[in-house]
Amino acid sequence: MPVYRWVLMMVLACMASSAVCLAGPSAPEPRQVPDNQRIIVRLGYGKLAFVRLPEAVESVDTILPAERLMVGENSPYVSLGLVDPTLTDGRLGIYGVSGRLYIVFFEQVADKSDIEVAITRPTATPKVVQPFTASSLVRALRPDAHGALHMTIPGAQATAPLLPGVFDGRVEFHDAVQLAVGSLLGLRVTVKSLEEVPLKLDIRVNDPLSASTDPAIVALAQWAWPPKYDVDLVAVETHILPPHGQTYLYIIYKERQS
Repeated sequence: MPVYRWVLMMVLACMASSAVCLAGPSAPEPRQVPDNQRIIVRLGYGKLAFVRLPEAVESVDTILPAERLMVGENSPYVSLGLVDPTLTDGRLGIYGVSGRLYIVFFEQVADKSDIEVAITRPTATPKVVQPFTASSLVRALRPDAHGALHMTIPGAQATAPLLPGVFDGRVEFHDAVQLAVGSLLGLRVTVKSLEEVPLKLDIRVNDPLSASTDPAIVALAQWAWPPKYDVDLVAVETHILPPHGQTYLYIIYKERQS
């Protein structure tokens, strides 16, 4: 091998090794502590540890003299140095510019002391809004003690009630309320009995066998329902209507897919 080529290889090798030496080991990642948990910093005697706030530092409070614990501030960092080897633990308060108080505890350790502790604010997990089901819509339509809706339904719109056709002189409808929520229509209506005897409401709408000639039974299967909608759910507060009594009837419609 020619001498000049050997010299060139040695120079390149030296440059590569020097670059590795200059780069050195990478800095350790800071230990993260959520601000809603107890914040503890592990201090080694004669070693600095740094606490990083999630906001700018306003001030630091401690009753310890500098001869025992060195405290420095360079926002958003607070540096802590254990100067007195007899100091085993303690605490200090760090105030952020927002007025938030961060109570930081420290303890002396023989090894594995902290270099940097980052106080973090956990990101709130967004609440997933569950779509209204037929059952939840019935619960939402139930009235409170004053007759108003039991709860607020996000995105609901009041619509003209789709009342079924009732060819039965024993009952009548009052005070209908209907809301559109997504693909559902929720109807609440008061059913009042006009009879002197108790009546039983048979709410099996989609069951062809529910039709009855029993004079004490009001069969909803015999009612005429809106042609463009399917009845997804039917519920009542009570199935038995006392003489001239009344109850709430809940009907959940779903638009029929053509």
